[in-house]
Amino acid sequence: MAGTGLTASAATLGDGVLLRWSESVYRHLALGLWLLGWCAPTLIAVMALAPDSSNASLAVAACLPVAPAVASGLYAVRRWRAEGGAAPFALLLAGLRGTAMDVLRWWAPVLTVAALLAVNLVRSPGGPADLAVRTVSVLLLALLVLVSGHATVISSGFDFRTRDTVRIAVYLVGADRQRTLAFVSLLVVAAAITYLASEAVLLLLAWAFVSLTELLTRPTVTTITTRFTTRAG
Repeated sequence: MAGTGLTASAATLGDGVLLRWSESVYRHLALGLWLLGWCAPTLIAVMALAPDSSNASLAVAACLPVAPAVASGLYAVRRWRAEGGAAPFALLLAGLRGTAMDVLRWWAPVLTVAALLAVNLVRSPGGPADLAVRTVSVLLLALLVLVSGHATVISSGFDFRTRDTVRIAVYLVGADRQRTLAFVSLLVVAAAITYLASEAVLLLLAWAFVSLTELLTRPTVTTITTRFTTRAG
């Protein structure tokens, strides 16, 4: 009798683990398809453009759907890990509806600045002054990427005014160094994948980057909630 009960408990535990594993696979598959659907046009546009300085701004502009897609992905991953239950595509769509406009209010200006900086980088090198301009452009682009990373996390979970989102994101670049270094590490890995494989492989693995980002930035969400939100009572 005892042996039968133990066997039944083990079977129930095994079924529970299998169910959770299956749900995780399904959710991340949905996330991967979601990101593929939204970001594939960006990849196609960038690959279709000739590697010419005149196309640099167009390549940057093609990235417009990327941040809203990532923000909705972060929203969905955070929700299903905290609550479970809801269908992943429903959460992804809810995340897009709830965050897209907030993201685009800061993402569009970021891309505008990035396009100007990209033109400085791809034009033919000149004298020392031109080298200085290109160096500054690289540093500013790196800063834009890091600020955008923090801003995407903020927009995926909070409803701040655009200027407050940007201010907090800039603050976090220096104040939350662990997460900033995590973003740098993810960028290095992404660059390595692109160099060793291709942009298409990077896009197929985008779900892993979003899932890992949600995990790594949980302390950031806690910090923002504690320091920058007001709770009633």
